[in-house]
Amino acid sequence: GCISMNIALVPILVPIAGAVAFFEAYAIPLRLISIAILGFTYYVTVKGITSECKINPKKSFQFS
Repeated sequence: GCISMNIALVPILVPIAGAVAFFEAYAIPLRLISIAILGFTYYVTVKGITSECKINPKKSFQFS
């Protein structure tokens, strides 16, 4: 009955409870790290797009 179900569910629920406790304890630092990663990714993406897509109007409209 219930005892055999508990034996099967405990190994699954203990790691989940540990993860929840970890995220609750470190919620603010994890959010700050996430924001820093997002900002860095945005910076690198914008830098890459602007350097690859740079158009020089003087050279692109010259006729040889």
